[in-house]
Amino acid sequence: PLPAVRLVTVPLPPPLNQMYSTARGYIYKTKKCRDWEDEAGMIIKAAHPGKMIEKPCTVVLYIFVDRPRDIDGSIKIVLDLLERMRIYKNDSLVDKLIVYKEKDKEFPRIEIEVMGV
Repeated sequence: PLPAVRLVTVPLPPPLNQMYSTARGYIYKTKKCRDWEDEAGMIIKAAHPGKMIEKPCTVVLYIFVDRPRDIDGSIKIVLDLLERMRIYKNDSLVDKLIVYKEKDKEFPRIEIEVMGV
């Protein structure tokens, strides 16, 4: 068994087609995406004031959606944000990723567990 589990709940990120846009041949994050990263990043950082993970770990995502939505659209942005918030050194350390998707019209969100801390 892995030695530690941390659980944090963040708002559901915008759908993939609202995260990125293009202009003059460049792809960039939308304001909606950057705002979500700022909000979720603060929540993640507050929940994990400890040491950065520098060894293989498992990430479990519980994605609660309010309407039909692809399961994969939220995964990369969450993994990248965990790295940016220095939860782990690099998302290449994630050697197991488990993702669940359920419906919750009242409270769409993502619950994140990182094990092997």
